[in-house]
Amino acid sequence: MRELNANIHFLPKHKEPDQRLIAHACALAALARTECFQIARALEAGGLSRLDVCRMTGLSIIEVAAAMASLVAHGLILALRQGSETVYELAHPRLGEVILLAEELSGSRSCHSAC
Repeated sequence: MRELNANIHFLPKHKEPDQRLIAHACALAALARTECFQIARALEAGGLSRLDVCRMTGLSIIEVAAAMASLVAHGLILALRQGSETVYELAHPRLGEVILLAEELSGSRSCHSAC
């Protein structure tokens, strides 16, 4: 029994949490809002305007504007000016994978449909 316990390592009790991890967790938590998740899902197709997102998601322009502001503030999507229009896209190319994983975990998409 003593040999087994000798191999167990404990973290110090007063170790401060990693602020970067907390910020990333808060950003991903923003996707828990239905509107934010729908918008991020729509942006997997590529850069879209707010009106394009409204058409794809069925959300109102007010809902889209509020959710996009949150997603931009959390660094999950980018707002890019293209001439007189603003186009939105996912901030990280692998964010789409996170979205698919969230769908699988929630049961809204089966593992087999993603293959």
